Amino acid sequence: MHYFKRFIVLFLVLSIQGVIFSEGLNEGTSLETRNRYQANQGMIVPSQEIITDLYIASFNYQYPDPDNQIKAYFYNQLGKTGGNGQEGLLQIGLQGKTLTFSDLPPLNLAFVVDTSSSMNEDDKIAWIKESLVNFTNKTRAVDSLALVGFNDSVQVLFESARMDSPEKRRQFVDAVNNLNPEGGTQLEVGMKAGYEQAVINKRKGAVNLVLLFSDGTDLSERLAKGGAHSGDIRISLMWNNRNDLDLHVITPQGEEIFFDNTKDSTGGWLDVDRNVHGETTEPVENVFWYEGAVHGRYRVYVQNYDYHERNYAPTQFQIEIKSGDELNNYRGIVSGYGRASNTEVAAFEYPGKGLLAQIYQQAEDYRAQGIGISTLGIGGSFDEQLMRALAQHGWGNSRILSNREAAQEILGNDREFGRIAVHAAEELEMRVEFTEGIEILDAWGLEYQIDRNVVSFQIPAIHQADYKTLLVRYRLPPLFAGKKSASFYIRATADPEGGNIVSQSGEIALTQEPDAAASRTLQRSAAMLNFADSLKEIGDIYYGTAEIADRLGRALAITRQSRLELEDTRLNLKDTDAFTPELAILSRYDEILMASLTERGVHTEPFTPRVTEQPVEVPVEEPPAPVVVTVYEEPPVPTTVYEEPIPVAATVDEEPRPAAIAEPEPIRTYSRMSFPATPTISRMMID
Repeated sequence: MHYFKRFIVLFLVLSIQGVIFSEGLNEGTSLETRNRYQANQGMIVPSQEIITDLYIASFNYQYPDPDNQIKAYFYNQLGKTGGNGQEGLLQIGLQGKTLTFSDLPPLNLAFVVDTSSSMNEDDKIAWIKESLVNFTNKTRAVDSLALVGFNDSVQVLFESARMDSPEKRRQFVDAVNNLNPEGGTQLEVGMKAGYEQAVINKRKGAVNLVLLFSDGTDLSERLAKGGAHSGDIRISLMWNNRNDLDLHVITPQGEEIFFDNTKDSTGGWLDVDRNVHGETTEPVENVFWYEGAVHGRYRVYVQNYDYHERNYAPTQFQIEIKSGDELNNYRGIVSGYGRASNTEVAAFEYPGKGLLAQIYQQAEDYRAQGIGISTLGIGGSFDEQLMRALAQHGWGNSRILSNREAAQEILGNDREFGRIAVHAAEELEMRVEFTEGIEILDAWGLEYQIDRNVVSFQIPAIHQADYKTLLVRYRLPPLFAGKKSASFYIRATADPEGGNIVSQSGEIALTQEPDAAASRTLQRSAAMLNFADSLKEIGDIYYGTAEIADRLGRALAITRQSRLELEDTRLNLKDTDAFTPELAILSRYDEILMASLTERGVHTEPFTPRVTEQPVEVPVEEPPAPVVVTVYEEPPVPTTVYEEPIPVAATVDEEPRPAAIAEPEPIRTYSRMSFPATPTISRMMID
C-alpha cells in the first residue's frame, strides 16, 4: 500500500550566509553552517561528519600582522594536576603578512567561469561579471589576465595578455560581458583550458594562478535543497513532474535499497525520497554510502511507483552516479507504473577507496610547474568537498561566495584577494619537541605526525593575510621531574622561486602563566575541542544499537552538559557573541531529542540555562607576539631574534640543533585532511 511508504527527512544542505571567509575560517564556518542546517532540519549529525580540525579553524583569533612573510605565536596553559599527571594545551597561531595590491608580485591569472544554465539563477553570473570588471580596472601593466567560460564545452573568451593598455582592458571587459550561461557543467574541460592560458604568460616571481568560479549543476542544486548526502558512492535520481519515481540499488551482497528498505548492512542509505504525495515538480532521490562501501558490482534501476500527473505519459529522468572520484550521468524514460515499469539504468564496479580523480592529478601536475589553482563556490549548491580538495591539491585556497557583495569583496578587497591568490610562504615545516617523558596526547588543525615527544606539521602554503591555528594537547606524568619546556623549529620558503627562507626556533616554557588575552584564546580553543567531541559522542550514541529510549536519554544528557559548558565559557570570556552557532546546534538537538522522547511517553524537563541575562561584552585585546621572524636573502643556517615574550617564554637557539631539523621515523601518523593519490578516470563534474 502506498501509505506505508516512508518519507525520509530532508538532510544535508550547504547554506551559507552572505559573507566570505579567510582560509581557515572559510572551511570551518561552512562546515558549522552545514551542521547547523542539518540540526534545523531535524537531524542529529553522524559522528563521521564532525571534523574537529574545521571547527578549530572556524574562529579568527586576530593574530597580529607580522613584519615579514609569516610569524608564529604561541599560547600555552597547564591544567590541574590529577592522578594521571597534568595536562596542558599548546596553541600555535601562524599568520601571513598583509600586502596592498600595488605591492603584490606581478599577476598571471586565468579566470575560469562556469557558464552553465544554473548561473542564471539568482543572477549569479552578474555577480561574477561585476567583480571581474571592477578587478580589471585596478590591474597594473605588469599583470596578465585570461578568461575561459565552460559549460558542455569550453570557450577561451580572452587569451592571456598583459593589461598594459586601455585597449586591452576594454577587450577583457567585453569578453566578460559575453559570458552567457547555458547548458551543463563539465569542470575538467574548463580547468584544462585555464591552465593552458596560464602557461602562456607564466613568469618567474609572478603569481601564476587559475581562479575557478562554479555553482555546481542543476542536479546538485536539487540535491542541496533536498538535503542529500554524498560519500564513497552516491546515486542520485532527478525528474521533472509529480509522478512518484523510485530509485532502486542492488548491492554486491544482493541487498536492495529502496523506499521500503532504506538501509543495507554495509552503510548504504536512501536519505531522500520525494513525491510520495506528488509534492513537487523538481523531485530528487538519493542513495549514498558515506564510507565503507564494499568492492563489487552495483545495479541501478528506476520504477514509477505511482502517477500523480493527470497525463499518464512516460517520464524522462536523469541519474548521476558518483563511484569513488568518478562521476557519470545517464538519461532514460520510464513508462507505466509498478513493477512493470522497472527500467534498468546502469551497472558499475566500485573499486574501493584510494582513487584520485584525474582532475586532482591535473592540479598537482600544474602545481609542479608553478601554476596553482584557487576555487570559488557560487551560491550554495556546489560540491564543497570537491572544490576544497581541488584547491588543496593545487596549493590554492577555497572560498564561498553566497551573494553579490561577497563576490565583489573577494577581488575588490586587497586583504581578501591576498587570501585567495597570493602565498606568503610555501612548504612550511614545523616541529615541536617536548622534553623527554612528556606525552603528546593529540593534535589538531592540519596534517601531523607524532613520534613519542615530537609533533611535526607539514603545511604546503600559507596565503598572505591568512592564518592557521594548530593545537597540541600533552600530559606531564605524575611527579614529573624533567624540564617543563618544548623547543620549536619552523622553516618555510618565503617566495615561489625558493630564494628566500623564513626560519624561527626557540624554547617554550610550559610553566609560564598566560596573560589575560592568551588565557581567553586558550579557553575558547579548549571549549571548541570539547564541543566537537560532544557532537561526535552524541552522534555515536544516537545512531548506536542500544534501545531507542536509552539512546535518546543519553544523547540528551550529553547535549545539555555541552550547553552548560559553553555557557560557562561564554560567561568567563564576557563575550556576548561567543559560541552562538554552537549553542544553536545544541539547542536544536535538545528540541529533537525531547520531542522523540515525548513521542515514546518519556517525560523530560525543559533545559534551564545557567543564566537568563546576556553576559556583558568587553573588548578583547590583541594577543602579543612572542617571536620575531628573521628573513634571509639567501638560505644560511637559520638564527632567530626574539622580543620580550608575553604568552610563553622563549629563549634563543643561536644554532638550531640538527636533530631539530631531521625527520623522525613516525610512530603515529595522522592525515585528517588528506586525499587519495592514485589517478583515475573518465569524466568529472561538480555535483
